[in-house]
Amino acid sequence: MQKYFSFDRYEVMEDIGKNDIIESLRNGSIVLVPAYGRDLHNKNYTPPGPIPHMLVITGYDPAKKEFVTNDPGTKYGK
Repeated sequence: MQKYFSFDRYEVMEDIGKNDIIESLRNGSIVLVPAYGRDLHNKNYTPPGPIPHMLVITGYDPAKKEFVTNDPGTKYGK
């Protein structure tokens, strides 16, 4: 983050859970998470899908019990 984006206000966390992510979002943070892209089963990925992938989590919908993401790796995402 610091070298590529010149951004030094970040925290690296390990072994986090759903509630940790929700709390970070409540505190006004965005959350970047690494993912195994093929397990996401995103229909917009070119098959078979990416192996390493990063997602930006921007919110949580408690009614749907799902995270809101901006996925920079899809041609249809934000």
